[in-house]
Amino acid sequence: MNGDAMDTFFKRIQSKTRLFNPLKDFSFDEIPFEIRYDPLTGETGRVFDTPYRPPDRPDIAEIIQRSREMFCPFCPDALETSTPLFPTELIPDGRIKQGDATLIPNLIPLIHMRGYLSYPENTILG
Repeated sequence: MNGDAMDTFFKRIQSKTRLFNPLKDFSFDEIPFEIRYDPLTGETGRVFDTPYRPPDRPDIAEIIQRSREMFCPFCPDALETSTPLFPTELIPDGRIKQGDATLIPNLIPLIHMRGYLSYPENTILG
């Protein structure tokens, strides 16, 4: 199958998310991603290039203990300096706060704008 036939058979949408990236000193960044649709199953998949690598599946007790000892970008003392900001035309303050909860943009885009709700009371990193 050549490239044109492949593009017709497999539907895909290329897009990007825009945010102020803490991995780049909060400089404005655009992170590209692609949504692919499987014509046989109707399922979708996301393709993006990030430095993130999902961890292996170790024992959950070990994850919880290690989480308590490691840096957490979502904990109250690090949230402001370690997490991205929404574009100011979308969210003027960069983040939405309600009580202890904070909505921030996701550095790993699944769609053009996706948020992550940080509620520090029960944060566990793996």
